[in-house]
Amino acid sequence: MVVIELENRPGTGAEVMRKLADAGVDLRVAVPVGMNGDRLQVGFWATDAGLLRRTLAPEDCVARLAAPGARATSILEPFRAVA
Repeated sequence: MVVIELENRPGTGAEVMRKLADAGVDLRVAVPVGMNGDRLQVGFWATDAGLLRRTLAPEDCVARLAAPGARATSILEPFRAVA
C-alpha cells in the first residue's frame, strides 16, 4: 500500500484519481487512513505496485497530484500486512 498526504479540500481526490487513471494504474483499493488538521492521508493499492509508486513518485508528487494552490505533501513508506 502506498500512502499519500493531501490537502483536505473539494476536488483533491478527483485530481489524484484522474492522474492514476491517465497513467493506466489498475487501482484496487483507495481508503482514507488518517487526518492531521487540514491534511488527509489516503492509502492506495494497485495490481502493479511499481506503476502506482512511479505515478505517485515523491520527487514529482506536487506537480502531478496538485492543482494550483494545493499540494501533495509527501508519500509515506508503504507497509505490509502481516499474515
